[in-house]
Amino acid sequence: MQDYTITGEQLQAFRQRLVWEEKSPATIEKYLRDAAAFTAWLDGRAASKAAAGAWKAALLEAKLAPATINIKLAAVNRFLVFLGWPAFRVKPLRIQRRLFRDDSRELTRPEYLRLLETARTQGRERLALLLETICGTGIRVSEVRYVTVEAVYRGRAEISLKGKIRTILLPGKLCRKLLKYARKQKIASGEIFLTRNEKGISRRQIWAEMKALCDKAGVAPSKVFPHNLRHLFAKTFYRVCRDVARLADVLGHSSIETTRIYLISTGTEHAGTLARLGLIEPIRQKAAAGTPLLGICLGMQMLFDESEEFGLHKGLGLIPGRVVKIPDTDVDGHPQKVPHISWDPLYPGGGRTDFSGTALAALKPGEECYFIHSYEAKPVRDEDRLADTVYGGREICAAASHGSVLGCQFHPEKSGAVGLKIIEEFLK
Repeated sequence: MQDYTITGEQLQAFRQRLVWEEKSPATIEKYLRDAAAFTAWLDGRAASKAAAGAWKAALLEAKLAPATINIKLAAVNRFLVFLGWPAFRVKPLRIQRRLFRDDSRELTRPEYLRLLETARTQGRERLALLLETICGTGIRVSEVRYVTVEAVYRGRAEISLKGKIRTILLPGKLCRKLLKYARKQKIASGEIFLTRNEKGISRRQIWAEMKALCDKAGVAPSKVFPHNLRHLFAKTFYRVCRDVARLADVLGHSSIETTRIYLISTGTEHAGTLARLGLIEPIRQKAAAGTPLLGICLGMQMLFDESEEFGLHKGLGLIPGRVVKIPDTDVDGHPQKVPHISWDPLYPGGGRTDFSGTALAALKPGEECYFIHSYEAKPVRDEDRLADTVYGGREICAAASHGSVLGCQFHPEKSGAVGLKIIEEFLK
């Protein structure tokens, strides 16, 4: 009978395989970390399809972000295939494509220029030039080592990474600045961005030096990290050429789907686009005429007057109230995971003792529904609060109703028989 217990030797063999496949050091470290975490979670138990599924459930229970869970699952699935156990793989979580980027993490051009000016004012010439190089060429932090004196003289850098070779053109003005800096530092050949010990500057050091500029530059730390410079380059490049395939080549992406992520608009831009479509007023008119309207999750939040997500934005104004961020601590001050992802019970809200006479009349208090959200609605009128749930010791509005309008923060379509009862009641 085959032994499916994972050993340390197998983890080391997996490392050697990744090295043989010429994976980047960061990828190898990530795959091994997740494979080791799965092995530690098994705690000596044999691997199996059921065990992998239980680990996936444990990650959900830990309230990790769905994207983070999928990254971990991809690494472990790759490990299981290496071990010759492909039948043990589990499916990733299904995540809807993001329609827009979070404004709080989006670095704008004026903010980039402030960071640049702050670095220069503080006499941090190397950092200022590094920011210009990344943002002016779109290279990854791991590709900075390919910016050499020889490459600058040629006006292009030959980058070999992730099994691909591509050429990056270096703008003339940037080349002149780089050569001037190299001469000043007495660097005659090789890498230009070096530490005092004449070693290549690390990803961690670049990150730390960028973060140190935040306060003085007046830029939120959540926006300042090396990869955001690459995003800013991508958006600027696309505005000029409007060719996503060409941009994918410049960025070194194998898939245009990856490039598409870089071009997602911000929440503010997306809201402006929706407003220009002229679809909001007809919805308000239908609701005023008594047409039943159901909003689910984000759809419920849109029913309120305004939301703090991605800045302060107006909603449909069909239910008086505001949408706010779920606190990242519970009532006792302990950290709690956001988004709120779990099956939780529904309790009558607005002073009700049950759901009779409401859109949730088919439910009994305490029946569970599936939640996944980072923001919560705060109805102004208590009578509009149809149902509540509890997260982190606080009541959260789980459903709200005003006139013919019903909003569910949970997902009835993902809540099994309980959810079907809600939908059937709404359709009557």
